[in-house]
Amino acid sequence: MTRVRSEQSRRVRDLTWGIGHQDTTAYGQVCETVIDREEAASLTRCLAILSPVQREAIDLAYYTGLTYVDVAHRLGIPVPTAKTRIRDGIKKLGTCLKN
Repeated sequence: MTRVRSEQSRRVRDLTWGIGHQDTTAYGQVCETVIDREEAASLTRCLAILSPVQREAIDLAYYTGLTYVDVAHRLGIPVPTAKTRIRDGIKKLGTCLKN
């Protein structure tokens, strides 16, 4: 998604400032920063809609790089339960981020 927005941002920037204009670098950096902040704010908002157990499982899997088995062991739950929490949480995040 970031790559698509980045490409779209580049095209808009080129049309607005003219290809090769000297100020496009500064303008592009500002655009990228704004987009990154918007995406971070959206992700934070969407993480808040997850249940605590989904958020915990996703945090362990994605931010610390644990496998399903590792997440299950760390939380003291069966592996299928860990998979379900992560899968359901990702579905909620996907739906939320599309809005």
